[in-house]
Amino acid sequence: MAGAAILLGLPPLVACLLGAVVSSTDAAAVFAVLRAGAVRLKAWTSAVLELESGLNDPLAILLTILVAEVAVRPEITAGEVAATALLQFSVGIVGGVVFGYGGNALLRRLRLPAAGLYPVVTVALAFLAFGVPTLLSGSGFLSVYLAGAILSSRPMPYQAGVRRVHDALAWLAQVLMFLTLGLLVFPSRLADLAGLGIALALTLAFVARPVAVLLLLWPFRSPWREKLFVSWVGLRGAVPIVLAMFPVLRGVPEGDEIFHLVFFVVLINSFVPGSTVPWLARRFGLVETTQPPPPAQVELISLRDYPGTFTWYRIANASAARGAKIRDLDLPAECLIVLLLRAERLIPPRGETQLERDDYVCVLVTEEARPFTDLIFAQPVEG
Repeated sequence: MAGAAILLGLPPLVACLLGAVVSSTDAAAVFAVLRAGAVRLKAWTSAVLELESGLNDPLAILLTILVAEVAVRPEITAGEVAATALLQFSVGIVGGVVFGYGGNALLRRLRLPAAGLYPVVTVALAFLAFGVPTLLSGSGFLSVYLAGAILSSRPMPYQAGVRRVHDALAWLAQVLMFLTLGLLVFPSRLADLAGLGIALALTLAFVARPVAVLLLLWPFRSPWREKLFVSWVGLRGAVPIVLAMFPVLRGVPEGDEIFHLVFFVVLINSFVPGSTVPWLARRFGLVETTQPPPPAQVELISLRDYPGTFTWYRIANASAARGAKIRDLDLPAECLIVLLLRAERLIPPRGETQLERDDYVCVLVTEEARPFTDLIFAQPVEG
């Protein structure tokens, strides 16, 4: 991207800074588009997009900070840059691990009087995971990302409710950042930079990202259609908007120009690839042929960890339970059918209730009994 910007007339440092700013992608935007189109990607493709989006934010931020520092301090040496990068990564990783595992241990021991206080604690942990490493000259962004990944992968009280709160906060923050972008740009500057901005945005979408992604995925044995899909769907979210403020705040002479160019890059690289994502996923055969999601969710709200999870099954033609009565299923003693949905109706599950095709059944099942219930009801449905 920096090379293309140089060819289009930007100074080398400004071009590198622009490339660093727009290098971050947003998996949430990709999956929001896919959900809107009722598309679920295959596991490998989905995992690559999520991993990329999670890891490239800290790297984009680090690159932006380093290049901005070089722009305002030309006398800085390569050794100082390398030392700064090493310190940022080291402190960020340590901070993320400490606050991730420490926060999980704290949450599992806390006994708060209201469920709504648990998201307050996790938000406070996020601020600490960002702030403390930043004060120690580390990468707060890398730290808070690792802390969040560790916390979300381990059991905690009111986990489903905490996830919903953070999901809402994340979308609210993203919307606010787009509003901020709209408030801070000057229409007169946009008109002057429109040609260059559109050219850079199209270069990123059609040249820079596809070339970079295809080269990086070359050693992997995944089909070419998956590599091409990943190379195309690098949607930009709110992070480039945040990063575009760094050069302005740091006093880079061309910082204002970069900020206005990012407007075009984010706008075009969200709508142009975004409008084709569901169609392209179907065209390339990357859609997971899974059962449609259940129309309801069941959640156990408790301060304690109980064995067992609520698992949804959809009764299909191949289900051994189709046509059987609940009392004849011979479920393990630790399993219980807690909810039955048939079309638009909720049916209380009783012993004489007969299961029909396309019924949704919610089963409280332990890990040990899960293979047995999977065998009876066929594959579970993911919500």
